[in-house]
Amino acid sequence: MDRRKAKANAEPKETIDPAFKEQAESIINELRKKLTPMARPEIAKRIRDSFGNDVPCYGVEFSQVNRLAQDAMRRVRSSGLPLAMAIADPLFKSGNIEEGVIANIILSSQARLIGGDDFEVFEVWVKHLTNSLNTDALSSHIVSRALAGKPSLVKNLTIWAKDQSKWLRRAASMSFVPLVREGRFVTDALSVSDVLIEDGDYFVQQGVGNLLMEMSRLNSDRVVEFLLERKDRANPLVLRIASTKLKPEQRTQILNR
Repeated sequence: MDRRKAKANAEPKETIDPAFKEQAESIINELRKKLTPMARPEIAKRIRDSFGNDVPCYGVEFSQVNRLAQDAMRRVRSSGLPLAMAIADPLFKSGNIEEGVIANIILSSQARLIGGDDFEVFEVWVKHLTNSLNTDALSSHIVSRALAGKPSLVKNLTIWAKDQSKWLRRAASMSFVPLVREGRFVTDALSVSDVLIEDGDYFVQQGVGNLLMEMSRLNSDRVVEFLLERKDRANPLVLRIASTKLKPEQRTQILNR
């Protein structure tokens, strides 16, 4: 293998700050001990009906998961982002949906501290995603912060858009959502959308459609132009979602083939 490719594919040697590893492990073990007895088969079935039969889960109500996450978040507050990332690392890598929810809530509490240099760690985590809930939260709340701090990371998202994993492809679009709501990164988001607009996966189609819909709030003319130029090859679901917030006549123009 080419040395440069090997380096690009290698995970960081250490994603957890050693100074916080012991404290993080204690909190993680405590969370898992609390989650296990809360599990209910009927809740697990409901989660898998919503997010896919292959989604790893305990079967805990998300309201209970949120309470656990809020409690952990308060314990992390004084130590800041390094401890939050140390806790999130194994939770995301587990692929478990409830653990991913907790990781996202804890990290979101430190979002203001996230910068472009943290992206290397996030790029490891997205490779372990197993569902749309964790994908959207990690992308729009966490990865977007790194992208805002280091715009050159757009090239990485373009690579994600071509990955075999549908969750990486969805993350490529969802990472732009909070930015295009502010009118930022519009050209870059359209470039990634162009890569994904013919994607055959339902979850990826949803992601692209949602990105373009959010973009249309401030840049409707650019979204309309983009969709009209591609409507003959775009997936119908993308067109339907993307045109949701447009004027009726614009929506009709896009959806009529």
